[in-house]
Amino acid sequence: MSKQELVPHSYYPSNSGSPTLVLIHGNGLNRDCWEPLVPHLVRSFNVLSMDLPGHGDYVGWEGSLPDSLELGTLIQRFIMDRGMEHGFDFGSIHLVGHGFGGNIALQVASLAPELVQSLVLISSVFHVPASIIDKYVDFLRSIFLDEYQGRERLTDYMLPLVTHNERHYPVLKNAYGIVNLHMMSHYYDVLSSTNWTGIAHQIDCPVLLISGEFDPVISPYLTIEGSRLMQNAVLHTAPGALNAVFMDAPAETADRIRRFVFRSPPSLTKPIMSELHSELRRHHKRVREEPNKLQLSLIRTFSVKVNNREITDGWNKRFAKEILVYLALNEWTTRERLIETFWPDAEIGKARNSLRVSLNYMKTLFKESAGIEIIHAGREQIRLDCSVHCDVADMLSAVTELAKEDNLMKIEANVRSYVEVILEEQYLTDFYPNWFIEIKNRLSAAMLYQVEKLHRHYAGTDAVRAKFYQYYLNRHGTGAL
Repeated sequence: MSKQELVPHSYYPSNSGSPTLVLIHGNGLNRDCWEPLVPHLVRSFNVLSMDLPGHGDYVGWEGSLPDSLELGTLIQRFIMDRGMEHGFDFGSIHLVGHGFGGNIALQVASLAPELVQSLVLISSVFHVPASIIDKYVDFLRSIFLDEYQGRERLTDYMLPLVTHNERHYPVLKNAYGIVNLHMMSHYYDVLSSTNWTGIAHQIDCPVLLISGEFDPVISPYLTIEGSRLMQNAVLHTAPGALNAVFMDAPAETADRIRRFVFRSPPSLTKPIMSELHSELRRHHKRVREEPNKLQLSLIRTFSVKVNNREITDGWNKRFAKEILVYLALNEWTTRERLIETFWPDAEIGKARNSLRVSLNYMKTLFKESAGIEIIHAGREQIRLDCSVHCDVADMLSAVTELAKEDNLMKIEANVRSYVEVILEEQYLTDFYPNWFIEIKNRLSAAMLYQVEKLHRHYAGTDAVRAKFYQYYLNRHGTGAL
């Protein structure tokens, strides 16, 4: 059986032709936790709820632990299979996610925009820096990964945060009592390491963001901030509710979902208002789609600009300059690789602490100098969360492409652009880490190979050009050929 066929689920049919809501629970919970809400929904919707792997009745996950993409694909295929089974109208499927389930609903919508007509995201967060998530997760892990009292301590801690209605405590206790704690822990890693902001920017369908007025985990403020990432989002705050709004205010939640799904867009009868709304929407879309820009100049000078604002000081401390260059030249890396590169001889505990100090220093440097955070530091993956333009990266790419190029004019144009910079080492002249010296040596060897090829081509046919390339061969190569 396929993995989507193994997904435990419950189906509550409504009238023929009704829209379908797919409910995705939060981390640590299961599909039973939707019970207070379902009776209010089935009056208007077909309702399909499911258990995520490691939760509820879904105990048979095989293979490596799933990332957000695999979870999104699993749910997409699950919806398609169950839809064929129950005769869904595939033009009227809406996802409702709580907490981490909202994040996965977002992933499904990005993978299958033609399938998902709208999203309802309850107490979900998409834009909190990984370092903040990791700090909270480390605290939670200290509670629930205790070998002897982990589940009991987890339950005692979480229940008063999730709902103030003690009638629902039994179903929550059961959920936390049977969840696979290692899978729950893994989902926190997924929450930390996935670029949810980038995924949210891709969402075009209508989105309803619901928060509890007194939610101690995901405050209404975080929900408001999250709404800025999506072009078609509306907000609702449930008065007096905590995190599980659908438990504290099930009738209100169902009514708000119903009005959202069956809404009619407001009529803008005045042409000027229609025009202004359209223009404002286009402006907001442009703003969302424009990532922060890092410009890193390493040729003949060292310069760092973020969104055209130069950061001049602070780069000669705590390996900030070296780590920034490393991240700019690599799409992403791991903590282990950075430790091996910059602290190869240090004891592992001290090396990890040194890396943590350096990353926090760099985050503070960007925050105080440019007002933004562009260092994504998950538990494993480290990357620059922005658009990066680096002149040395462009040079590396150009020289790499020379080996594949047959057009002599294109080869010569690139060689003349970079030959002096590379062979005279006019980039990061005071920069001596071993990994960068290896790059310099590789660039020099590749450039000399092209210089030799051009010298051979022009020897005897074009004395001026042959002399130009002979100059570099005499200084850096093997002399006359």
